[in-house]
Amino acid sequence: MAKYRVYLESTGTEPPRFWLEPMFADPRKPVVRVTWFEAVAYCGWLAIQTSESFRLPTEAEWERALARGGLDRRAHISLGG
Repeated sequence: MAKYRVYLESTGTEPPRFWLEPMFADPRKPVVRVTWFEAVAYCGWLAIQTSESFRLPTEAEWERALARGGLDRRAHISLGG
């Protein structure tokens, strides 16, 4: 959230809904209630600022992360049962 604040201030972009709500205002927490377009714009801005590449996960990557918690089946150890 702290880096996103810098993005908002440097670009003049409107903050997302709930930006000032105490539950979501902790700079250590992720930003919530941004659109896909806002997230893509932030990735582009961050790439320019850092000279690194940033992107949102693909739909397949997102689905895999949600379905498996980011774990690969081959890495699972069976404990029996």
